[in-house]
This record gives sequence, C-alpha cells and structure tokens, in this order.
Amino acid sequence: MARKTSRPRTPTLADEITEGLTNAIRYAKGDKSAGIEHRVEVPDRVDVKRVRAKLGMSQTTFSKRFGISMATLRNWGTGATRS
Repeated sequence: MARKTSRPRTPTLADEITEGLTNAIRYAKGDKSAGIEHRVEVPDRVDVKRVRAKLGMSQTTFSKRFGISMATLRNWGTGATRS
C-alpha cells in the first residue's frame, strides 16, 4: 500500500492576520525584531489638486479611493483648509 506524503499546510488568511496582529503587539511592547518601522516625511503643504491630476483621477474617484469626503477634498482644492 502506498503511503501518503504529508505536505506542509498552507497558511490561511486567518493565520496571516493572527501572525500580523501578534507581531504588532510584540512590536508595540518594545520587541523591535517583530516588525519593520517605516518613517515617512510629509511636507507641510500638499497640492492635492496637482496630485489628483497627476494620478488622472476625478474628485469622486480620488475621494473614494483614499477615503476622503468630497467636502474635505473640495476644501483642500480651494485652500479653505490646510492640506
């Protein structure tokens, strides 16, 4: 009789999420080996209209894609609020 060879189990999405959350908790508690720290410099002013145009996105598409309300996006475009 032929023997079945067992293959390693492929991690499920739940396994990957659990591992990520476990590493995030370890990292937050000071274990810097549990993750990678990314630092991003953000300029004081961002020309959102120019960024949107460069991406070729309408206001509606841009707002949906990045989770920004249309009102906020319009305010940024007119300079009414800091962007």
